[in-house]
Amino acid sequence: MKLTPVVAKNVKRIAFYNLGLTAIENAVFFILRLWNFEVLAGSLLGYTATVISFLWLGLSVQKAMEKEQKQAQMYMQSTYTARMAMFAAVFAIALFLPVFNWVAAIIPFILTRISIMIINF
Repeated sequence: MKLTPVVAKNVKRIAFYNLGLTAIENAVFFILRLWNFEVLAGSLLGYTATVISFLWLGLSVQKAMEKEQKQAQMYMQSTYTARMAMFAAVFAIALFLPVFNWVAAIIPFILTRISIMIINF
């Protein structure tokens, strides 16, 4: 499915702002002298998952617009559940694989909300 210009623009904006906020996250870890490869790997894992999730959301909305209202609601609910399952899998990976700092991996999920607030400001 091809991205509409609006969805593509919003995904690029979220990716850009989340990347900047993820860099700030790493800088804070560095200032606190807690930064290491695991923090970098965790933050990049979280960043990647949030951008994929936002892209998935955009594609889902596009596809839902082509459906009847009841079907669209069911479709959006199913994609929401799938995205939450992806977040749970990412969290489990970050928690159980020592190459990732799980705290640094979770922070980008919060940063997406901040990115949206910055964009809407």
